[in-house]
Amino acid sequence: MIRRLRDENTDLRRHVELYEEHLRMLTAEIAKLTEQLQQHAGVTEVSVRSSRR
Repeated sequence: MIRRLRDENTDLRRHVELYEEHLRMLTAEIAKLTEQLQQHAGVTEVSVRSSRR
């Protein structure tokens, strides 16, 4: 029983690692597509400065 649980835990950890990698890839792809869309639409990003009081 313990062996089965350990194997299952190992499999679940592998799945989490795969999902993490896919999320990283999707995040990078979204950033790239967003930048391309903004360039195509003529959007210019302006940095926001914090005001000193």
